[in-house]
Amino acid sequence: PVKDLGEIKMCLGLNIVRDRATGTLTIDQIHYIENMLHAYRMADCTPASSPIEGYESTAPKTPGETLADSQLYQQAIGSLQYCAIGTRMDISYALGRLSQYLAEPAVRHWNAVLRVFRYLKGTLHYRLSYGFGPQNELSLIGFTNADYAGGSDRASVSAYVFTLGGAAIAWSSKKQRTISTLTVEAEYIALC
Repeated sequence: PVKDLGEIKMCLGLNIVRDRATGTLTIDQIHYIENMLHAYRMADCTPASSPIEGYESTAPKTPGETLADSQLYQQAIGSLQYCAIGTRMDISYALGRLSQYLAEPAVRHWNAVLRVFRYLKGTLHYRLSYGFGPQNELSLIGFTNADYAGGSDRASVSAYVFTLGGAAIAWSSKKQRTISTLTVEAEYIALC
């Protein structure tokens, strides 16, 4: 048997608000982020203006550098990944950088994770807002980019975002599998 539960309001940690009068649909993860901040004792933290601070915070660890608790680090990255996959594409690049140190994170890397939490605290009310009414043009638009040899291993990072109805529907930020020898090559790989 099928049961009608009415308009959808929440699904898997996503808050969904549908306004038929204006033809908009908004999706956010405010409650999920609040619960996550509380779980990691960051509910009262000072907000940060960006999810990552400089290359040094996500650079590979040096010999003799103090290690952080890898299990706690892995749990935090997993929690943040769910945000990045659901609605918060703005933290995807930072998580891609920090995910490289899941096996042996340094304290510096843990501090970078805490900065992502602080950034989410300051941008808690960011949401995806889709416009599907007659006044809104429904067009699919895609953007792609790559940094050329941005990491210490000289690998480039590709990123893309596709929007529909004014908000993102698909996005990614990940390291390229091959080493590019030219900027145009890195950009072409990202485009593909």
